[in-house]
Amino acid sequence: MTHIIKGANIPVPGGLLRVAVCRRNVPGTPSVDASALLLDAVGRVRGDADLVFFNQPAHPSGAVRHVGNGEGGGQLAEWLELDLPRIEPAVQRVLIAGSCDGGVFGAVPGLAVQALAGDGAVVAHYEVTDASSETAFVLGEFYRRNGEWKFRAVGQGYASGLAGLATDFGIAVAGTGTGTAGPVPTAPLPTAPLPTAPPPTSHVPAAPIPTGPLPTATPVSKAAGTPAPPVTLVWDTAPAAPDPFSSLTPDFQPFVRSGRGNDVLTVDVPIPPGPVIVEVWKDGTGWLAAHTLTRRNKNDELLVNTTVTDFRGRVLTMHQGDRPLRLRIQTDHAWTVAVRPLSVIRRLGTGLQGFGPEVLGYTGPAADLLVEYAGKEGLGDGDGDGNLTLWIIETESEDLSDRDLLLNKIGRRRETVALPDGPLLMLFHADGPWQLTARPLPSFD
Repeated sequence: MTHIIKGANIPVPGGLLRVAVCRRNVPGTPSVDASALLLDAVGRVRGDADLVFFNQPAHPSGAVRHVGNGEGGGQLAEWLELDLPRIEPAVQRVLIAGSCDGGVFGAVPGLAVQALAGDGAVVAHYEVTDASSETAFVLGEFYRRNGEWKFRAVGQGYASGLAGLATDFGIAVAGTGTGTAGPVPTAPLPTAPLPTAPPPTSHVPAAPIPTGPLPTATPVSKAAGTPAPPVTLVWDTAPAAPDPFSSLTPDFQPFVRSGRGNDVLTVDVPIPPGPVIVEVWKDGTGWLAAHTLTRRNKNDELLVNTTVTDFRGRVLTMHQGDRPLRLRIQTDHAWTVAVRPLSVIRRLGTGLQGFGPEVLGYTGPAADLLVEYAGKEGLGDGDGDGNLTLWIIETESEDLSDRDLLLNKIGRRRETVALPDGPLLMLFHADGPWQLTARPLPSFD
């Protein structure tokens, strides 16, 4: 079945794919720009050229291209083209993302990503049903597994727009921006075919995009009839407000290591004392555990303990600063560990969704927090069960190790908990897809 849910994956043929980031054609709703990020084994771009979008429409390798937009069947689509055999071995993942122009993704009806083989057959389809206040979205990713390619439905949103998304994967940008439009009702994608994709390109170095009429493709320049402006990856926006989380631990150079099987790591980059993010990835099925180590070289804090397939997650640990941070990894599989500053955390505005464990920041007023958790069902790794916990840390507390437990459940859930006013760190653990919605308190005036 080509239709998959968030967090699930599906094999795709290893040839030429055409990928549509599509939405229903409803007047007055925000437009969506599609982009692709080529990531290495540690989940980072190797340089600015690894971002492909309308203003930088072809990767130097010619393997990933932005080929314009189309309209038809009541839908709009922006098209990307991936020539999988030509993607360099150093590239392990290709993220398919969208950014919202003039609004938020909660106001984009029928948002979906669809991949087609060279003969036009649909090989993967994922429809987003839980978008809210995000202005950028990682819809899915193509990734290598044992010499083959798979597609995973990601569904991760960013309230900080394309700038925030790009920063998370290693592209330096200045400032962030968010949309302001409110949500409108969404509906399933119609059964009519997607706008026709441009014809496949031949296996030659990247060339200018043809400017044929719709629905095949429109010129890649956002202003029709004019050349694309010079490429720049810096967004000039108003200065951001002071960040209450970055001040808890100053920024530092991230530490990233990859390996296979059991290992012990010493974080050999200078890390100031305080809370830090530990990000862990594991490929394939099987068990993975990650602990911090004591001075006596024994297991201390259990950071990760999972059997989730293709696991990726972020957790928080307190670095004491009186000795190097040491980590113990236990698994039979390939893994990557990154230690990052607190500035990388995602922020909860009115809503957010994700998959697996995550560290979030909240700066809003007291609210009722709706927590929706899909469990492991449909992920090939369980029968619908899975653990769900939510802790909060009040950042103005003198003891940042003091955590309040708001939720601790097993299995699929839809519950509302009371969230105090921020700034708060939110330590969220789940074994599958989740969504958070912060609802304002009722007025008693």
